[in-house]
Amino acid sequence: MFNLLTSALKIIPAVQIEYQLYIGSELNSFGIEINSYSDSVIVKKAHIQPLKAEMYADYGLQPSQNVKVCYIPANVIGTLNKSSNDIIIYNNKRFNIVNTHEWYNYNGWNKLIIIEEKNYEV
Repeated sequence: MFNLLTSALKIIPAVQIEYQLYIGSELNSFGIEINSYSDSVIVKKAHIQPLKAEMYADYGLQPSQNVKVCYIPANVIGTLNKSSNDIIIYNNKRFNIVNTHEWYNYNGWNKLIIIEEKNYEV
Protein backbone atom coordinates (compact mmCIF):
# COMPACT_ATOMS: atom_id res chain seq x y z
CA MET A 1 0.00 0.00 0.00
CA PHE A 2 1.29 3.49 -0.90
CA ASN A 3 1.98 5.68 2.14
CA LEU A 4 1.81 9.37 1.19
CA LEU A 5 3.30 10.66 4.46
CA THR A 6 6.35 8.39 4.20
CA SER A 7 6.90 9.57 0.63
CA ALA A 8 6.48 13.24 1.58
CA LEU A 9 8.94 12.94 4.46
CA LYS A 10 11.65 11.95 1.97
CA ILE A 11 11.37 15.51 0.62
CA ILE A 12 10.09 17.52 3.61
CA PRO A 13 12.07 17.23 6.85
CA ALA A 14 10.25 15.44 9.66
CA VAL A 15 9.86 17.08 13.06
CA GLN A 16 9.86 15.62 16.54
CA ILE A 17 6.79 16.20 18.67
CA GLU A 18 5.50 14.96 21.99
CA TYR A 19 2.06 13.44 22.44
CA GLN A 20 0.19 13.40 25.77
CA LEU A 21 -2.99 11.38 26.20
CA TYR A 22 -5.77 12.91 28.33
CA ILE A 23 -6.40 10.42 31.16
CA GLY A 24 -8.93 12.23 33.34
CA SER A 25 -9.52 15.11 35.68
CA GLU A 26 -10.07 15.78 39.35
CA LEU A 27 -11.08 18.71 41.50
CA ASN A 28 -8.36 20.59 43.35
CA SER A 29 -8.81 22.06 46.84
CA PHE A 30 -10.48 25.16 45.33
CA GLY A 31 -13.06 23.08 43.43
CA ILE A 32 -11.42 23.72 40.06
CA GLU A 33 -11.23 20.78 37.67
CA ILE A 34 -7.62 19.98 36.74
CA ASN A 35 -6.87 17.76 33.73
CA SER A 36 -4.33 14.94 33.95
CA TYR A 37 -2.27 13.64 31.03
CA SER A 38 -0.05 10.64 30.45
CA ASP A 39 3.71 10.99 30.24
CA SER A 40 4.86 12.32 26.87
CA VAL A 41 5.43 9.91 24.01
CA ILE A 42 8.07 11.12 21.55
CA VAL A 43 7.06 10.93 17.89
CA LYS A 44 10.06 11.52 15.63
CA LYS A 45 8.56 11.43 12.15
CA ALA A 46 5.70 13.92 12.24
CA HIS A 47 5.03 16.81 9.88
CA ILE A 48 3.53 20.15 10.92
CA GLN A 49 2.33 23.00 8.73
CA PRO A 50 0.03 26.00 9.20
CA LEU A 51 -3.66 25.51 8.48
CA LYS A 52 -4.64 27.44 5.35
CA ALA A 53 -6.45 30.65 6.31
CA GLU A 54 -9.42 29.84 4.07
CA MET A 55 -10.02 26.65 6.09
CA TYR A 56 -10.39 28.35 9.51
CA ALA A 57 -14.15 28.81 9.01
CA ASP A 58 -14.54 25.10 8.17
CA TYR A 59 -13.43 24.26 11.72
CA GLY A 60 -15.06 27.24 13.47
CA LEU A 61 -11.68 28.86 14.21
CA GLN A 62 -10.59 32.47 14.51
CA PRO A 63 -7.73 34.08 12.51
CA SER A 64 -6.08 35.15 15.78
CA GLN A 65 -5.54 31.50 16.77
CA ASN A 66 -2.28 29.66 16.03
CA VAL A 67 -3.61 26.61 14.19
CA LYS A 68 -1.50 23.88 12.64
CA VAL A 69 -2.08 20.68 10.74
CA CYS A 70 -0.11 17.76 12.16
CA TYR A 71 0.45 14.58 10.19
CA ILE A 72 1.45 11.89 12.66
CA PRO A 73 2.44 8.26 12.00
CA ALA A 74 0.44 7.03 15.00
CA ASN A 75 -3.15 6.13 15.74
CA VAL A 76 -3.86 9.28 17.76
CA ILE A 77 -7.57 9.84 18.33
CA GLY A 78 -7.40 13.25 20.02
CA THR A 79 -10.92 13.96 21.26
CA LEU A 80 -13.10 10.91 20.60
CA ASN A 81 -15.38 10.05 23.55
CA LYS A 82 -13.45 12.27 25.95
CA SER A 83 -14.28 15.34 27.97
CA SER A 84 -10.97 17.01 27.06
CA ASN A 85 -8.40 17.08 24.27
CA ASP A 86 -5.13 15.22 24.01
CA ILE A 87 -2.04 17.43 23.75
CA ILE A 88 0.74 17.86 21.19
CA ILE A 89 3.92 19.64 22.27
CA TYR A 90 5.86 21.21 19.41
CA ASN A 91 8.58 23.89 19.59
CA ASN A 92 8.03 24.15 23.37
CA LYS A 93 4.36 25.09 22.84
CA ARG A 94 1.28 23.13 23.88
CA PHE A 95 -1.36 22.46 21.27
CA ASN A 96 -4.82 20.99 21.85
CA ILE A 97 -5.99 18.43 19.31
CA VAL A 98 -9.38 19.69 18.15
CA ASN A 99 -10.04 17.51 15.11
CA THR A 100 -8.76 14.17 13.87
CA HIS A 101 -8.92 12.67 10.41
CA GLU A 102 -8.37 8.99 11.08
CA TRP A 103 -6.39 7.41 8.26
CA TYR A 104 -4.13 5.21 10.39
CA ASN A 105 -5.79 1.89 9.57
CA TYR A 106 -5.76 2.77 5.88
CA ASN A 107 -2.42 4.50 5.42
CA GLY A 108 -0.45 4.41 8.69
CA TRP A 109 -0.96 8.01 9.86
CA ASN A 110 -3.58 10.48 11.08
CA LYS A 111 -4.14 14.13 10.28
CA LEU A 112 -4.72 16.35 13.32
CA ILE A 113 -5.93 19.93 13.56
CA ILE A 114 -4.19 21.47 16.57
CA ILE A 115 -4.56 24.86 18.27
CA GLU A 116 -1.91 26.49 20.45
CA GLU A 117 -2.90 26.86 24.08
CA LYS A 118 -2.62 30.42 25.25
CA ASN A 119 -0.88 31.10 28.56
CA TYR A 120 -2.70 33.76 30.50
CA GLU A 121 -0.94 35.46 33.37
CA VAL A 122 -3.10 36.44 36.33
